[in-house]
Amino acid sequence: MVTKTQGGFTVIEVMLFLAVTGLLAVGILVGSGVAIGQQRYRDSVNTLKSYIQQQYSEVTSVINNRAITGIVIARVQLRIRVDQVESLAAEVTVLC
Repeated sequence: MVTKTQGGFTVIEVMLFLAVTGLLAVGILVGSGVAIGQQRYRDSVNTLKSYIQQQYSEVTSVINNRAITGIVIARVQLRIRVDQVESLAAEVTVLC
């Protein structure tokens, strides 16, 4: 009598394959969720860092703006003095 052997997988082998594949899928999904959470945390920290740096640069630029304002005030005062000298010179020429 000739017996036929059928090729294929048993039910237990298929169940083991599905269980291992499911565990790998769950591990990937959990790992990606953790990675997304870490990236969001890094992004929020970098946003806060850039906000603080911007505020710091605005505070330090106020000093520079004051210096520039001081230069502008000095120029205006100098221009007023020049105008005063010119008006005095005009008075002197009128008197002469």
